[in-house]
Amino acid sequence: MNDPVQQLRAEIQALRAEFLQEIQSLRAENQALRSTISLIAPTHTKTVLPPPTKFDGKPYRFKTWLPSIKAKITVDGEAIGNDMARFYYVWDNLEPTVQATVLPLLADAEERTQWDYQEILQQLQRVYTNPNEVREAQQALHKIRQNDSEPLPAYIARYERILYEAKGRDWPAAVKISTFRQGLNASIQRALDGQLMLPDDYPAFLQAVQRLASRTATYTHTPKPDAMDISAVEPICINTIDRVPASPRARSVPPPCRDRWRKAGKCVRCGSTAHWVQGCPYLPAVDKAAAAVAAVQPSKRVVPAVQPAGRQLYYPSDYSGHETEDDDSDDNCDLFYELSL
Repeated sequence: MNDPVQQLRAEIQALRAEFLQEIQSLRAENQALRSTISLIAPTHTKTVLPPPTKFDGKPYRFKTWLPSIKAKITVDGEAIGNDMARFYYVWDNLEPTVQATVLPLLADAEERTQWDYQEILQQLQRVYTNPNEVREAQQALHKIRQNDSEPLPAYIARYERILYEAKGRDWPAAVKISTFRQGLNASIQRALDGQLMLPDDYPAFLQAVQRLASRTATYTHTPKPDAMDISAVEPICINTIDRVPASPRARSVPPPCRDRWRKAGKCVRCGSTAHWVQGCPYLPAVDKAAAAVAAVQPSKRVVPAVQPAGRQLYYPSDYSGHETEDDDSDDNCDLFYELSL
């Protein structure tokens, strides 16, 4: 009876060992598959930085394109892919005219199947980097000047850029302060001259200058225009001025006709029912007989100092502006009437 039990135990042990071996093989196969998948498909598929602008071959743009392409590969390198994908990514971010300059590198990489994008960047650096950039930047530091209309933050940014190009980040603080101060405008320099204590540290000195600049307001004086200066006055051609035509004169009518118009409530000058004489568009009629006599012997009208008996004088203050029954004048809009001369 012991023999069947022992035999059963032996079979169970054999099956257990077989199962353990199968599990170990499956685990090894699973690990191998995971390694293969990690090589084929990147785990980080979402990009963080936007794609840089393609380099068009202009040297001043190479200074900004090179850091942007390096940052893109450093941050999103896993999303871009392996070395071959990164090589073609750098190649694709070049304009066709620039691609022609690094075309031999592409042919060599395809032939040797060695994909190193750093070779493209090094080739572009040799072509588009100015070897005299440091010396020219150092000369620009001695000539830098702040314009009167240039804000202080803009001047600081411009100075920092030239200082970086001149490799002056590690210069002594006294040298950087001296070159920075000599380029400031006159108003800020006068404010600095009035300070007894100034920081010796470069960042602290910049903060002190910014505080002084905020207190010192630079006002631009705009001169007032000269009142006698007629240079800005546009000339007027007198011949082009349109003359306003004079109103026509009313025709002369006899007194009985004017009496009928007066009784009918019409204008005593033109006979219109739309207005009275004070609103008549026509000028008073001219008495041709009186004008002829005046041309031959001009009359001298003398206003007596004392009003004669039997005569009545009408002054402008006594004129009401409306026609009356006793008004026999051709134009009752006159300011002075003498009816009893």
